[in-house]
Amino acid sequence: FSASSLSMIVEDYPQLEAKFNFLQENSLLDVEKKVNEYTFRTAFEKDSVVVTQLGYDAGWSVVAKLEDGSTYNCPMYRLDGGLVGFVVPKGNNTYVMKYRTPYGALGLVAALGGLAVFAGYFAFERISLKKRKGSHV
Repeated sequence: FSASSLSMIVEDYPQLEAKFNFLQENSLLDVEKKVNEYTFRTAFEKDSVVVTQLGYDAGWSVVAKLEDGSTYNCPMYRLDGGLVGFVVPKGNNTYVMKYRTPYGALGLVAALGGLAVFAGYFAFERISLKKRKGSHV
């Protein structure tokens, strides 16, 4: 850190207010957070790109429920240096944004398969040990 890396920006109040109003008009509405899931709505007048504060990962998906009742899978992108971004259609739409660990189901199947192999090997060894002890009597 050095003093030479600091800078200050001065803006007139009307410019600052215009930026604030723009951000307020183009924001997500009624955002609710759950574990690995967000719900929200938009009221954009044209198709738009939304950039979140969340880090991008392949496990994110966004599904829009459009005004006519149909659904739309929003294309996902890595934007602004690694944040989750996606394209949203115009209109009053509701969204569900979910995170699912990539290959999570495959990992669970592999773990259960490994557990089954271990249990089978353990049972086989116990049965073999009993047979060996029984033959020496």
